[in-house]
Amino acid sequence: MQWTQKAAPLICDVIFSKSNIVLYILLLENSVRKCYHVLMKGKHRKTLEAIFVKPTKANIKFRDIETLILALGGEIREGNGSRVALELSGTREYAHRPHPGKEAKKYIVEKIRDWLTSLEVTP
Repeated sequence: MQWTQKAAPLICDVIFSKSNIVLYILLLENSVRKCYHVLMKGKHRKTLEAIFVKPTKANIKFRDIETLILALGGEIREGNGSRVALELSGTREYAHRPHPGKEAKKYIVEKIRDWLTSLEVTP
């Protein structure tokens, strides 16, 4: 089991479980912290790590980002043309599928990185 904090938790309660995502509440020396323990495939973990690499990579396939969102329990909604709505934890982020290539543009990867950070989903 991986924890986002280096210290071992004193109290741990499972309060949410959906699609292989478990939200743990940790009591670490008088402060409550949230910790996501995600049981995901290695490919999804590598995609998540690639999204958070700085400088931003230009070779991340957009389809890999979509499958990562699905693995985290999110949804993908098709829009007009190449527009896609990525939904996770009750929030929505809009992006455009790249065409004719497969790789996501750097600004899209940065936008998704910021969105995932705001949801406290980090590698």
